[in-house]
Amino acid sequence: MQSAQALALILANTIMTGQYSRGLGQIASEYTKFGHEEILRPMRSASRLAGHHVTPETMSSLGDGKTPASALAIASCALQSSEGRFDEALRVAVSHPGNRVVTGALAGAIIGADFEGIDTIPPDWIRSFARVLDDFVVVPRPEAGGNSREENFGLCS
Repeated sequence: MQSAQALALILANTIMTGQYSRGLGQIASEYTKFGHEEILRPMRSASRLAGHHVTPETMSSLGDGKTPASALAIASCALQSSEGRFDEALRVAVSHPGNRVVTGALAGAIIGADFEGIDTIPPDWIRSFARVLDDFVVVPRPEAGGNSREENFGLCS
């Protein structure tokens, strides 16, 4: 529960202020008052690790991403060590031997709130994602009473 609250605080503060570091500051302040060491300890470790060269081996010191606290710590470390690069943050978030799906998703959510919109995402990533949307997402045509392949998002057109 504390990890979900921590993520919500990080996202809300990041969206409102445009600065991920403020979200981390809010977590540190709030969680220190209530003694939530199960969140604070991994988040502090993530901040310390982010100041050094982050490798899959060093990331494993944060855990395997299978607990909410370790997944949030890995995502946080990825964002802090990325130097503002979307692709680097996600690469770091999934470059460890643990639960990469969860840590990548958390990092993506936080990165999306922190970075400056779609322009920070590499264009080839956007094209790849658009192809996935065009292949799998079908938008219903109300006037036709059903789904139509022709009514896909058309992002790759």
